[in-house]
Amino acid sequence: MTLRDTLNMASAVFKSEKLISRFNYLEWLTNADLFFEINSYMPYIDGSEKSPERSFYYKITKKAYNPKLAVKYSEKLGEFTWNNKKALKAIKLIISLKNIK
Repeated sequence: MTLRDTLNMASAVFKSEKLISRFNYLEWLTNADLFFEINSYMPYIDGSEKSPERSFYYKITKKAYNPKLAVKYSEKLGEFTWNNKKALKAIKLIISLKNIK
């Protein structure tokens, strides 16, 4: 486990009761929204953060493409995928085991 993983896990602690059923939904929703906003998961959950556009980084011509832009695209895509997975894990973290499926 890296330092980055440890810091991410430390910041992603949900301080309220998990979603169990519709009876605690209203209380859970307020705390869940706050949790997602504080940890910057909301853009990945609501879809406002988009995957990087490949065509901006790859300028394929008859000769070749720019390797620096290809690396930059790969880094951006990796970061987007990593953050998307973190958001999914955060959703699973605050829902009871019965509701995860």
